[in-house]
Amino acid sequence: MADAATPVRGPEGVRATYRAKSKPDSLPLPAGVVRAYQQAYAYLMIALRASLAPSQVVEGTRTMAEITRLFAPRALVSPMVADYWHKRTVALSLASELAYVEERLATSPGAPGPTGSMSRLRAYVRRWGLSRALRRAHDELRELEHAIGFVDSPGPRRP
Repeated sequence: MADAATPVRGPEGVRATYRAKSKPDSLPLPAGVVRAYQQAYAYLMIALRASLAPSQVVEGTRTMAEITRLFAPRALVSPMVADYWHKRTVALSLASELAYVEERLATSPGAPGPTGSMSRLRAYVRRWGLSRALRRAHDELRELEHAIGFVDSPGPRRP
């Protein structure tokens, strides 16, 4: 039996031994790229504190989540901050879906018969699940904001 360090012979000849590649997220970024991301991060923090249109809040939060996802493995921001922006993105999508379900419940009276009442029941159950998940997400965001110690809140969590 051959050990792991010896090459394995196959039909094509000698196969090289396995060598682990470094993860793309652990590779260093060029200084200019880091500087540009840091400026975008700082300006987005300022912009998200202002009153923005809902679509701008969503896009700004998604951009912050992506920047912190790039920065966290390189120790440019804490993993807790990256987790905060990811959870905030999730909370915004939950709020958007909840608004859609509530609008659908308010505008559609439901079709007559058992299929109409079942679709309304499904919408009510979905609304209950989304509101519960949204409350849990807001609680987690509050805890993360307290743990991180933001000087100013990064802005409203709802678009």
